[in-house]
Amino acid sequence: MALARGLELAADPQWLRLLAYERRAFWPGRTGRVQSPGFYLHEDGSADPEAELRATLEALYAPVVPGAAGAHAACQFPARRSFLVERLGLRLRGQPLPDPACPAYQAWRDRLDTERVVLVYADAYMGNPASMFGHTLLRLDSRADLQRPLTAYSVNHAARAGGDSGVLFAMRGVLGSYPGLYAVVPYYYKVNQYTRMEQRDLWVYELNLDEAAIDRLLAHLWELDGAAMPYYFFLHNCSYRLLTLLEVADPSLTLRGDFGLWAIPSDTIRAVTAEAGLVREVRYRPSRRRVLDHMLGDLAHERAEQARALARGELAPDDEAIAALPEAEQARLLETAEAYLAQLGHVTDVGDEGRRRRHTLLAARAHVDGPSIAPPPRPEQRPDEGHGTGRAGLGLGTYGGVGYAELQWRAAYHDLLDPPGGYLRGAQVSFLSIAARAYEHGSEPRDGREPEGGVALERLQLLGARSLAPRNRPFPGWAWGAGVGVERMRDADGERPLMAHLEADFGPAQTEEVRGTVVHFHGNAQNISTHIAAVWWLPRHGFRVFAFDYRGYGRSAGEPSFAGVHRDARAALEAVTEREAVQPEQLLILGQSLGASIAITALARWEGEEPAGIVAESAFASYRGIARDKLGALWLTWPFQYPLSWLIGDAYAPIDHVADLAPTPLLLVVDGDDRVIPPGHGERLYEAANEPRYLWRIEGARHSAALADDRVRYRLLQTFRGWLADEPEAAARPPEGPWRKDPPRP
Repeated sequence: MALARGLELAADPQWLRLLAYERRAFWPGRTGRVQSPGFYLHEDGSADPEAELRATLEALYAPVVPGAAGAHAACQFPARRSFLVERLGLRLRGQPLPDPACPAYQAWRDRLDTERVVLVYADAYMGNPASMFGHTLLRLDSRADLQRPLTAYSVNHAARAGGDSGVLFAMRGVLGSYPGLYAVVPYYYKVNQYTRMEQRDLWVYELNLDEAAIDRLLAHLWELDGAAMPYYFFLHNCSYRLLTLLEVADPSLTLRGDFGLWAIPSDTIRAVTAEAGLVREVRYRPSRRRVLDHMLGDLAHERAEQARALARGELAPDDEAIAALPEAEQARLLETAEAYLAQLGHVTDVGDEGRRRRHTLLAARAHVDGPSIAPPPRPEQRPDEGHGTGRAGLGLGTYGGVGYAELQWRAAYHDLLDPPGGYLRGAQVSFLSIAARAYEHGSEPRDGREPEGGVALERLQLLGARSLAPRNRPFPGWAWGAGVGVERMRDADGERPLMAHLEADFGPAQTEEVRGTVVHFHGNAQNISTHIAAVWWLPRHGFRVFAFDYRGYGRSAGEPSFAGVHRDARAALEAVTEREAVQPEQLLILGQSLGASIAITALARWEGEEPAGIVAESAFASYRGIARDKLGALWLTWPFQYPLSWLIGDAYAPIDHVADLAPTPLLLVVDGDDRVIPPGHGERLYEAANEPRYLWRIEGARHSAALADDRVRYRLLQTFRGWLADEPEAAARPPEGPWRKDPPRP
């Protein structure tokens, strides 16, 4: 022990790793994390590494009890024994430790027979709070597994949550109230869970660990059997614990150094790939769902429907329609049908009939001489090559005439506006997102309602998530979102106190081949949530929709002004057109009421590439003119309609800008029974516009209600498709018949 004390082994990083010592998050010093009895041999072993070193040496030097050799400390703690033998040079000093036979440990090692260690990353899975950030595990390949990795074993660390799930699991996981344990399980169990049941892609990182490193990893893993440690959702999670194993395997590694308060799985992969020479090769294994989408995507619509019919038993493999196809096409059709039926078996019970049908499809495919379908292409970016999970931002703005600078910071992870490479498409998870504002001093805030200076917290989101699972794909899911935090919101008195909020929503999302992108300029009052009825139906027909709130509307900060809302319109157009997925020739504009008038002026002043077309419903010709109409409608203000209307600025009047839209096609939709904006406004805009211009008068329609009629929506779709095909005259034929309100359909 004197030699160990002289070498300061109790403070050696490798010794502390073997004892599962870690730095405390909020207090100085380290502590042992294992809570299970028997892991620490000294009663103060979790707090005093030197006392544990002394107790371990005493246990290792204890005589072997005949018939109970497997219970000796040498068999229970082989990694500790190897560390002490090497560092103390016990063999060279003539002080060898007892070397009992350890049949259980040796049988375990023989069964694993590990030749290679692989780090596996499973993509994010939005169906489980614990997997929204992704998951990592280790794969232990034996000599036989080098060519057949599915037969290997895997090392997984997870919380033992009993029957808890959903919100309860997430809350207890954040608070660390579950024990986390290592488990060695057959790898194909995890592959089946991830790629088939949960539809997650796998990324496989082969590690460059030598025989000695693998021996240290396995010896320590044996010691950790049944060793429970607190499982914290954001830090001491699966990925963090696997980094510990790798540091034990190679003591020169310091993979956990940058993870003080949270450890996101994709960030731990980055830490591994950043170590020179640690990763030998990276491979990709697509999920069964991705394979099926790839198969169906390569088939024409008619063939895809035939594949589904074969899988559902509505069509037989020997049907004349199938037999008449070339063999190569038959092969693709049968393979796709079998894959569809296999995936169907994971989401519902297909019964014996379904299993027999799958066997029939496989047998039919075996008799067709055609090439197999190539696997889906590997994504261009791996998870470790995507954007960093943290984000910081700085913005400038005004509120009520008071200038401010806003500092934004997000701990993790990804939102829908981030670059998508390396992340699950259609998924958003945000953890600890903060925005603070520094208001300028010496300003004159209006009505005393805005901050007079200093720093103020604008919002704090503890956790937010959103999943856009499309409904019109095979085996559809639901789109949903949830979030919890605090945010400044305007109350009835005009003040903006911090208010706690808990939000949740769900519903169907649609996707197919994208035809174009529609930017929606909504009307006055309320926000995008109340104007969504005008555009909810467009995604079902292949159109992306970008909706936004002007300043002072909904959750957008600031106060509305003529100049401000037009700056917002320009910013919205820039945000859309700067995205690589949006081509200007596929951009369409839909404005309603105030939004239609804003859109006309904003597009006339727009210096970017022209959109494919503009639709303006219930637009007014000028701000001064609509004010005069409103004042003239009341007997009390009728005498003052002209003098008072001249108080309204008209620099952004659509009537003065509409002629500048040409040659972009313009469709003006006038609601015949509009009691908010008289139809004459739209007619005057039509007269002032240049060709190509079109006017639809929808008799019986009230203000901004034309799109509630299915026939109007149908004609608008035909117009959009014509404009995208460079056919402006597609808008020439208006809908027929008087307006009627059709019930909304999903």
